[in-house]
Amino acid sequence: PCEDIEIYGIHGLFGRGCVTVGSETSAGINNIYIHDCHFGDRELGINLKTMKGRGGYIKNIDLENISFKHVRKIAVKLSFRYDAEPLDDQSAPITDVPDLENISVEKIRCERANYGTVIQGLAGYPMREIYLDDIEINAYHASVIDDVRGFYVNNVRINPIDSPPDDRGTVYVHKA
Repeated sequence: PCEDIEIYGIHGLFGRGCVTVGSETSAGINNIYIHDCHFGDRELGINLKTMKGRGGYIKNIDLENISFKHVRKIAVKLSFRYDAEPLDDQSAPITDVPDLENISVEKIRCERANYGTVIQGLAGYPMREIYLDDIEINAYHASVIDDVRGFYVNNVRINPIDSPPDDRGTVYVHKA
């Protein structure tokens, strides 16, 4: 397993993901503390991802004091529906579903994102114990949240951005 890891003090300007955990979870990911990181222009902000067929778990993850200037897709994404591989075919039998539980996301700031939060469990296999606290995101679209058991929210603001991005394609729509 991947466990007992602390990551802090990262400052990045451009790239794909800011903070990504998964998608390979078969041996498990446990006790990860990521904090005091600041990013510029990225495709994704916080991205915890897994999918059926992977097995294992992502649990006891603490993300704290992380800021983003511009996130082209999703500021905070926790998902069982990682769709980059054919294993995520929703019509296929559900086997080896990973556990995703006890995730704490707090003190997050994002100046601009397409979606504020996307938190997606899997029908019949919900994520468990998800905590969001002291989060402020300016976004074109607020949130997609489904299949979660034990969802706790305190002082979370997704502020609407009125006008869509210009035609240069700097913000992409995530199809949930």
